[in-house]
Amino acid sequence: MNEKTLQICSYEQAVALKRAGFDWRTYDWYDNDILKDDEFPCCFGEMIYAPTVALARKWMRDVAGVGGCITRFNGYEDKYSAAVYTNLNNGRHIKSSEGYSYFNTFESAESALLDALLNLIEQSK
Repeated sequence: MNEKTLQICSYEQAVALKRAGFDWRTYDWYDNDILKDDEFPCCFGEMIYAPTVALARKWMRDVAGVGGCITRFNGYEDKYSAAVYTNLNNGRHIKSSEGYSYFNTFESAESALLDALLNLIEQSK
């Protein structure tokens, strides 16, 4: 990943965000499952906004009222953990797809956190 760009939500995340009510206009968007980056969208399928994961987390925090944090562990290698918080006293850690309680990159931890937040919103409906 280019260090000067932010990670764009996956198509699945963008669809889940739309279901959750995300309607902030973004430069990037999906035409069905194809990522586009046109300033003037013209699509024949269903347009779904494709925010950065950071912007999606901001929307989750500011609009949906759920959040989380990512913590960096320093040791032999850099590792990151992620946790979902529904209030200040209630949090749960997220496991990676391999079942570990840490992630090898910040981006993978951030994406997993977004997935967990989206699942939390979906379950609350």
